[in-house]
Amino acid sequence: MRAGAKSVELYFERENYADYAHFSLHQSGDWHLKVNGPVAAEWRRPKKLNLARALSVAQTAAVAVVDDPANPDDNAQLVAMADDAEALDAAIFDVWIEARGAADHGGWPGKDQGTTFVGRVPLADGGAACVVARQRKMDLTSLDPPQPGPELDAVRAVAGDEPFPITAVTHDNDGTILLVDHWMVFEDADEAGAATRP
Repeated sequence: MRAGAKSVELYFERENYADYAHFSLHQSGDWHLKVNGPVAAEWRRPKKLNLARALSVAQTAAVAVVDDPANPDDNAQLVAMADDAEALDAAIFDVWIEARGAADHGGWPGKDQGTTFVGRVPLADGGAACVVARQRKMDLTSLDPPQPGPELDAVRAVAGDEPFPITAVTHDNDGTILLVDHWMVFEDADEAGAATRP
């Protein structure tokens, strides 16, 4: 996540995928997700930005794994999953927009409900983007499968019958854009383009 230096804008890109997909939250109010060029999803900036959830990213336990402990010198902060975490448990990272003077530096959105503070990124107008984390169960069966097309064909050529990571674009209960990172696997070649969740 990075912020504009002179305008109130936020950009979200998956590491190593910046040229393929990115979110842009522009000061004009045009917020969108572009995938390989075209706009895949778009929505308007909330009218009241005193404190508004801009978007959320969900990572299932199967995706959000760390092979090695974080180096304390890197200032990395890991969000611990419950000991009984199952494949459908997910860490949700909520991005809140805080207007100038609205940030409570002794707290953060959802603190009373048990969210974990991840960090704040200052915005050009004196406000901030505050990221917090929480846990919840995810029902992956409700997600739309990826749409057939050149991008999916390219993934299939590499993945074969092995599971591959993918991000679904959907909405949370309150209408907030929700990105869900999870694993999928292609079905038999007879059903070209079809994919299922492992």
